Amino acid sequence: MRHLLTFVTTNIIIVLILLILDQVFTLTRYIDVTFLAALVYLLLGLLVFVVKGGFFDTLASSFRKVMPKKVVGDTEPLRAPSETLNVPYKGLLIQAGLFALVSLVSLFFYYNT
Repeated sequence: MRHLLTFVTTNIIIVLILLILDQVFTLTRYIDVTFLAALVYLLLGLLVFVVKGGFFDTLASSFRKVMPKKVVGDTEPLRAPSETLNVPYKGLLIQAGLFALVSLVSLFFYYNT
């Protein structure tokens, strides 16, 4: 339910921005913007998925071993990037899928009318 509410509010914001910037609502502009929104959600979701999967943990620990410490009294170990990121990636991917679906349905209506 939360994903649907986020999807609806983002769609309302997209329509309002299109009306404010263009003063005319066209289906082609809406298709373009919803596709870009799907792309942004997809890229963010995949980035969070990769970071939470631990891909950058080894890289970060290697940099910590190679780079000299600037502060002598700093004995607190740093957490891994996968532990610091606390964003659910599934919600972002669901949003991307919803926007891609809306974009495809809009394209269907655009080419069949």
